[in-house]
Amino acid sequence: MGYRFEFDPVNKILLLRVEGRLTEELFVEFYRAGQKHWAATGSKMSILDYTLVTKVAVSTEFLRRFAHREPAGDVSKRPRVIVAPSPLLFGLARMFQMMGEGARPLLQTVHTLDEAFAALEGVEIWIVDALRYTAHPTHANVETALSWIARVKPRHAILTNLHIDLDYETLKRELPAGVEPAYDGMVVRTEI
Repeated sequence: MGYRFEFDPVNKILLLRVEGRLTEELFVEFYRAGQKHWAATGSKMSILDYTLVTKVAVSTEFLRRFAHREPAGDVSKRPRVIVAPSPLLFGLARMFQMMGEGARPLLQTVHTLDEAFAALEGVEIWIVDALRYTAHPTHANVETALSWIARVKPRHAILTNLHIDLDYETLKRELPAGVEPAYDGMVVRTEI
């Protein structure tokens, strides 16, 4: 699959990662899927990450037409960020942003995921994927999750989606203050 969704249910942030070859067909597919995820999750913010895109087969005419389409979900008060590290992707994303500015006023394009993370700074509770200690092609590992947490600096962070090779008690002892591993049946309470 050329894309996958991740969702932070506490802060209601929807992350879409696109991988490999970006085509017009794939763009339409993940846009439609995004509309469904946006509606189902009640996201307050979304990040579209093109960091893992290796080839682009999308025309400027296609993007112009698509920019004038109805946005996925209510975007009038919900920020969206496109992460586009390569010059080509950044240029196409900026074109999409400018062409659809009237319909997507809070859309911004950045070069790095770090810049997108800057928009997350100050969250109270952040639930982060941390599948295992070693690297994985489609999930964050413990080291990556901890580096993200260090950047965003939430008051409290919870590592989730833990693989069977992570021992709960060992991981709990190793984690810095304010970070804990999730467990089955865990309940997180926060004020909105």
